[in-house]
Amino acid sequence: MKFVFFGTPDIASAVLRGLVEKDIVPGALVCNPDRPVGRDRVIAPPSTKKFILDNKFDTKVYQPKDKKELSSLAKEEFGDYEFGLVLAYNKIIPKEVIDIFPKGIIGIHPSLLPELRGPSPIRTAILDGKAHTGVTLYLLDEKMDNGPIIASKKVLIGKDNLKKLTDKIIDVAIELCLEEIPKYIDGSLHPVSQNHTEATYSGFFKTDDAFIKEKDLENALIGDDRLTESILRKIRALNPEPGVYTFMDGKRTKILDAKKDGIKLVLEEIQVEGKKPISLN
Repeated sequence: MKFVFFGTPDIASAVLRGLVEKDIVPGALVCNPDRPVGRDRVIAPPSTKKFILDNKFDTKVYQPKDKKELSSLAKEEFGDYEFGLVLAYNKIIPKEVIDIFPKGIIGIHPSLLPELRGPSPIRTAILDGKAHTGVTLYLLDEKMDNGPIIASKKVLIGKDNLKKLTDKIIDVAIELCLEEIPKYIDGSLHPVSQNHTEATYSGFFKTDDAFIKEKDLENALIGDDRLTESILRKIRALNPEPGVYTFMDGKRTKILDAKKDGIKLVLEEIQVEGKKPISLN
């Protein structure tokens, strides 16, 4: 299969690695430009680019700055590719780029579309207390996460935190790509339109979204079951970033870990601003 992979962060790199391990290597990678990271603001490549370079694949790497540059690049370089595959590219791909590929661009979305369209479906599924989420392969169109579905598979959430659930979703995404994309490419699998009336959405999360009111924390600690569950979901979904926090004795305090004892919330690890983490066990 001759294809272009569009993706930038760790989750995209992990799926790319899983495909490459099965000898499914993209002819080209499109990712965001290198950017400064860390306290020292050292310029570093995206995770996907680093993976390709570290392993010395023949994959060509492109890092367009905007949609105009991407469109020009696609017209010049992507005419011989059969399809595109995208996960967390973090930029809108214009229709003129999608149309260059005979089989279009296949999106990998970490939810069961049309549920939880948008940028943060994994965190949102945990916060909403859903029993399960999933992975969907679909065809890109001009609207966000809107195109026909190629295949999907359910993933149980349980008490998973963000990292554990993301790891499960990565495994299922790799499995779906290996099993279902060849069927779509050879014409034996036909995409089905989404039921747009059932669409729900996720958004971006800010630091304020991870704040726990002092009174809510106090009530959870003395046995408010609803608040206990809500706070635990927030810890699982929003740690380590943006990081769940509250105020204790007037000081900003991160809540790194907690558990439930009966209906009470029990704090297990906290970090007062400017101090090292403290275990409360």
